[in-house]
Amino acid sequence: MRHDQLSRLATRRQLYTNESYQQAKSLLRPGRPPIPAADCAEQRIFEATLFHQVLDSYTDFSARPFGIRRVRPRPDTIELVIEGEQRAARLLSCLLPSYEPDGEVHGIPGLRIR
Repeated sequence: MRHDQLSRLATRRQLYTNESYQQAKSLLRPGRPPIPAADCAEQRIFEATLFHQVLDSYTDFSARPFGIRRVRPRPDTIELVIEGEQRAARLLSCLLPSYEPDGEVHGIPGLRIR
């Protein structure tokens, strides 16, 4: 059992994100919570929209909640590792901007794949 505070925080972050213990520990910052808050309003809005789309697009059974293998939250970005290519493709089709012939835009405007 881990006893020092940094180790306990890394273990807590690992439980929330499914990162490895070493990954979780490397991303901790002294005096900061194990899961950092988004550092600007635009990032908070993006994360809320992303979570809404994850919930709306989830229709199939998966081994992990909502088909998400791992999440790596940082103050200015969030990384999702999705379970399976089919699930990832379905989620991306909901998230990435697309244009209908009538000019309607779907997805999150300005979102790009990195």
